Amino acid sequence: MAYYTDQITEQADENKLTKFTYWLFYIAILSSGYVSFEPAPFDLLILLTIFLMFFTNVVMPRQLKWVFAISFINLMGSFAGIVYSAHYGDSYMHIIVTTYMSLFAIGLIFMVYNNPHKVINILMKAYVWAALISTILAIMGYFHIGPTYDLFTLYGRAKGGFKDPNVYGPFIVPPMLYLLERVVSGDIKGKIIAVSKFNILLLGLLLSFSRGAWGVFLFSTFIMLASMYYTAVTNRFRVYLSLYILISVTFMVLALVVALNIPTITDLLSERASLSQSYDVEEGGRFTHHTDALKILIENPLGIGAKEFGWRHSEDVHNTYLTQFLIGGWVAGFSYLFIVFSTVITGFKYCFQTHALRKLFVVFYATFVSLSLEAWIIDIDHWRLLYILLGVIWGVIFYQKYSDDPQKEYT
Repeated sequence: MAYYTDQITEQADENKLTKFTYWLFYIAILSSGYVSFEPAPFDLLILLTIFLMFFTNVVMPRQLKWVFAISFINLMGSFAGIVYSAHYGDSYMHIIVTTYMSLFAIGLIFMVYNNPHKVINILMKAYVWAALISTILAIMGYFHIGPTYDLFTLYGRAKGGFKDPNVYGPFIVPPMLYLLERVVSGDIKGKIIAVSKFNILLLGLLLSFSRGAWGVFLFSTFIMLASMYYTAVTNRFRVYLSLYILISVTFMVLALVVALNIPTITDLLSERASLSQSYDVEEGGRFTHHTDALKILIENPLGIGAKEFGWRHSEDVHNTYLTQFLIGGWVAGFSYLFIVFSTVITGFKYCFQTHALRKLFVVFYATFVSLSLEAWIIDIDHWRLLYILLGVIWGVIFYQKYSDDPQKEYT
């Protein structure tokens, strides 16, 4: 009888610990919209969450060994490249940060695999509020509301709680996609709330004046709508969805017209709307650096170390794929390409397949595909968003493919 009582007490403690872990996870994601210094609150909270998670009743999917393997290969290539760096300290710290982010992505895979419905819902609820808070700060800064301009803008562009508008912009895309889905499938009250939140984020996206973020949002939206069309049960829903698209496009055009009547927005928008800026195409610009990096990675198959290209050329290469080859040579470069392509190819099936998690899965998958394209013109290898996307995507894939949980079926 005593043994039985101990078992009950132990189970109750485990339940309390699990609840606390989920609560801590919510706070961690909620803090992800403010990373103007490092380590950010998110970094410490997510590590603590993952640590506590291992003391709950989690099950490791056997297939996770392949994730560990490819991550290990990528990191070993990157650490080996440090040998060839003239700035050892900077290179070493860069790879340490990469290691931490890889571990938190693997921890998120664990969490999602064990309870995807609860974990992803917690994540999205916190993520929407994180994006809204960061966006409200960005709007306050852009319109000089209080002493916020220097804190939440950079070069006249809204950046919210981030260091760079180009990081802030893509960060708010997944919540925007999630809210769009809520507009389509929610009840009247849900639609009104979702539209209100979406409009705030849309203004923040515009004020970031990030061409990459605009592209990520548009292409991600296209993928999500294509998924909704393909998996629709009836043609009536497709007509219904088409009507929503027409209304949304009309509204966004009207909103853009209103924004263009604000002089400060008009001037910066006309400048940023150009697909090729002078710093892209001029001699010594972004695309010139791409050519320089390509020559270096061919001549140095073991890499030159993290940050070394920036020291040599006074500017980073602004291409995630070339950066991986420069950091850790062909080992790190090709392993990173494998991670990206395997995620895109494997996830495609679950994006266009009817299952209980599809609506949430497509939010992360569509953003990942779009972000992978943007990675050609910017370095995203240390964006926390990238590792959140990878964690959720592979957690769902492993759950759908290998779990015996009946909840994974389409409902």
